[in-house]
Amino acid sequence: MLIETWDRASLADQEQTIGRTKSEGAPIGGRREHDPVDLRSRRLPVDAHIRLASPHTNGGVRILRRGYSFTDGFDDELGQLDAGLFFIAYQRDPAQFVALQRRLGTNDALNEYIKHTSSALFAVPPGVRGRSDWVGRALLA
Repeated sequence: MLIETWDRASLADQEQTIGRTKSEGAPIGGRREHDPVDLRSRRLPVDAHIRLASPHTNGGVRILRRGYSFTDGFDDELGQLDAGLFFIAYQRDPAQFVALQRRLGTNDALNEYIKHTSSALFAVPPGVRGRSDWVGRALLA
């Protein structure tokens, strides 16, 4: 996350970029954080992150995701704040994430405020479901 750039943006621009109000976390046009997103609303920009990441605009693709903010002092080279977001996502098929990221990478208004620096892919086998089961059985048996 390019924090300095984000912090210089107006509140209205930040809200339009994400598609949520900053005070409540409500989708634009809603009142509370968990109100449904109205994708037909003309108030919600076509390039808002929340619109483009919605399963309803991605063929039903859903990912379980979580962001963790971090701050690690200042960048030695440019003297800018070294801060951002560790983003973790879980899905059944990595192709789902790739398709979603391509769409976001092409059209998302949030791109002005973010810079990808690394990524990794991990396979996580299902958990053990009984006494005769073992980790990875579904993948290896």
